[in-house]
Amino acid sequence: MKTLNWVAVLGGALLIVGCATAYQPNGLTGGYSETLLAPDTYRIIFRGNAYTTPERAQDLALLRASELTLQHKLTCFAIVDEHNSTSVSSFTTPGYAQTSASGTSYHSGNIYLNPQGGSYQGTSKTYLNAQTTYTPPQPYVFYRPESGILIKAFQSKPSTNIFTFDATFLQESLRQKYKLK
Repeated sequence: MKTLNWVAVLGGALLIVGCATAYQPNGLTGGYSETLLAPDTYRIIFRGNAYTTPERAQDLALLRASELTLQHKLTCFAIVDEHNSTSVSSFTTPGYAQTSASGTSYHSGNIYLNPQGGSYQGTSKTYLNAQTTYTPPQPYVFYRPESGILIKAFQSKPSTNIFTFDATFLQESLRQKYKLK
C-alpha cells in the first residue's frame, strides 16, 4: 500500500510539472537566468525540464537575449559563444506482487451412534482460486536540456561581417512561435 501511495504522489507531481518549461526566470522547473558581463555583453542560460526540447531551450535563450538587448536600448546582438548540454536523471519505482484469492468449501457426512460408540463418515471438498499480478520495477529517465549563449549587443548593425540578430524581429518571431504574450 505504501508503494501505491508513493506512486500516486509521484504521478501527481509529474502532472503538475508535466509541461515544457515556461518562459520564466529560473526556478524549480527551469527557466532563464542572465549575467551582465559588460554594458553590452550578457551571458544567458535557459534550463528546461524533462518536457522541454533542446530547440525550445535554444529559442527561449535567444528570446531572453532579444529582450535584454531591447531593454538596454540596443537594437541587435551577435552570439559570441554558445553551449548546449543535456543533463540526465533517472529513478526506478519498486516492483510489487499482489495476490487475490477466493474459495468455497463443501462438507457433508453422517454420524452413526451405537451402544459401543459412534462413527462419522463423510466427504469434504474445497475449491480455491488464486491469482497473482506482478508489476516489475519501472525505470524513468529524464533529459533536461540547457542552452547557454554569450552575446554582445549593438546600437546598430556593425559595419564588419559579423552576423547579428535583429532583436525586435527575433523577439516577435519567437513570441509568435511559442504563443507568448
